[in-house]
Amino acid sequence: MISDSHLEQALAHYNQRVSDLELKGPREDLLEAYINRGTVLMMMESYVAAMSDFDEAIDLIQEMEADGNPPDLGLFVRAYENRGQMYCGDDDMLMVSDYARITEKLPILRHGTRYFQTKDIVQMCINCAEDLLDEGFWENALPFLEKGRSLVEDKYDPWSQNRLAQISGLFGEAYEGMGLHNSAEHHLTDAIIIESTLRDRRTLDDRFQLILDLVARGDIREFLKNEEGSLADHSAAADMLEEMLKSGESDDAELFVNLCQRVGSGYIKKGMIPEGERYLVKGMKHRVPGVREAMRDMGLE
Repeated sequence: MISDSHLEQALAHYNQRVSDLELKGPREDLLEAYINRGTVLMMMESYVAAMSDFDEAIDLIQEMEADGNPPDLGLFVRAYENRGQMYCGDDDMLMVSDYARITEKLPILRHGTRYFQTKDIVQMCINCAEDLLDEGFWENALPFLEKGRSLVEDKYDPWSQNRLAQISGLFGEAYEGMGLHNSAEHHLTDAIIIESTLRDRRTLDDRFQLILDLVARGDIREFLKNEEGSLADHSAAADMLEEMLKSGESDDAELFVNLCQRVGSGYIKKGMIPEGERYLVKGMKHRVPGVREAMRDMGLE
């Protein structure tokens, strides 16, 4: 965590740097100074000033491109990534436009690029894809996911495998958004297999993500009329979430109760009354409105 005093010192440094370079500095050095100052301002939550710096940086990039002297690739990606991130949720079409400029460079973006080692590229791809998926631009996210996957799919260290699982889950979200349910199920299955293996090895970064992927695959299987598969996924998710609630790793009681209702109802429809009652009672213990009424409606209370 960077302290406020360190951020203020960094801002003072980059203010001076920008002033000096605007007078006599090389354009690429000025470009870097704009990006660095904008990043500091963004961290300080001075978003209007940060956006102004990123606008200046991208104007300078376009000027350099027009002159036949394109800037350093790492600076190019940093500028468009930062501004695109700031547009997310406020002006989504401009976000898409900025991220599309990065997409153009993905084939040549590789380990050793200025500011970008392999892990940096993978994380940038995940961040951009998540922004695009959050705003419903499913297809636009695919190039980022494909690039990120290509950098980790043949690596078996825990960091790479965790990122591969994350990317597989995001592929599932993208294909589900596109209405390609079978493809979505396939990618979520890949994510769940990797996450389950990492969990068994105690190297899974985020157990809650495994729960969310099980819920998502269960929802898709329910849509595809695979009731057995859906019930298995939702009950596995409920069991894992119960453990996390008990240990204090999660406080999402609402999701737990929702899962208990769905699983309980699913078992009761199959004639497995004791199993169904067990999940409904589990949910009721968390005292979230809806479970007691569901039990009453089913004649269980």
